[in-house]
Amino acid sequence: MPLFNFGSGKPTSTPEATFWNWFLKNEDRLFNLEIDMESTFAMLSEAMNKVHPYLTFEFGPKRGNKREFIISADGMREALPKVQSLCAAAPQLPRWEVIAFRRRREAGDITFNGITIRAEDVRVLVEPCGPKVGVTVFIPGFGQELEDHYTNIAFIYLDHTLGEFDVITMIGSVNVFGTTSVPNGAVTLRELPETVHTFMSTTNRYN
Repeated sequence: MPLFNFGSGKPTSTPEATFWNWFLKNEDRLFNLEIDMESTFAMLSEAMNKVHPYLTFEFGPKRGNKREFIISADGMREALPKVQSLCAAAPQLPRWEVIAFRRRREAGDITFNGITIRAEDVRVLVEPCGPKVGVTVFIPGFGQELEDHYTNIAFIYLDHTLGEFDVITMIGSVNVFGTTSVPNGAVTLRELPETVHTFMSTTNRYN
């Protein structure tokens, strides 16, 4: 997963430089965001939207005198270059680890809009889709009347399992079905990253 923590950027009048100037002026408030989280997040969202309207963020917990600041494209391919350029423009920030894109993490059980899904019950079929891969996510309890909820759950699992960067750059299509008929070849979420990368390497070898 790409990680940017550069300190050699030169001051310019770019939107990225303007954002980091704002960040430095508000660094103490951001670092201690728990004091007034709602207002702080609103200010930060406004500042990031001036760089690109799809940009969003996450913070890690304080660990000693350091904290993660994760800059995300919110899953939108159009914002990918701006995540990279904003992270690359970061000044020296001794208290921060600036990270591009939400990172891969172990997929756990999810409760979303009253629907609880166990990660171990989810299966994913990976198939070629042009230069990328298509995935079909099989989730217990899927039904057309709650299709949007299950689709959101599928994307949450993909984001957690593959990481945001891989989802944006490697996944060409996503379909969601129930588990009444899971085809041979469908893999667990734990097996998914290796399966996707194997498909991508094979696809790129023949294109």
